[in-house]
Amino acid sequence: MPQLDNEQRRAALAKAVAGRRKRAEVRQALKQGRISLREVLDSDSEAVGMMPVRLLLEALPGIGKFREPYSRGFTSPSCRRQVR
Repeated sequence: MPQLDNEQRRAALAKAVAGRRKRAEVRQALKQGRISLREVLDSDSEAVGMMPVRLLLEALPGIGKFREPYSRGFTSPSCRRQVR
């Protein structure tokens, strides 16, 4: 792991915070129906690409946390799999 100086560490932290905010905004917009799953999947955003599939499915109306494991099926290789 490379050693980062303070400025590089602050920049990485700011990028991580921005990514978490973007993913939260996307999940909230999906829950409210302001955007569709197709729009999310067609997005070129790096933050959205790093989103775990499980969180994306949980944000969909009608699926949520209860139905999400069943929508993936029990043979899914990982619940940590990312969108891209």
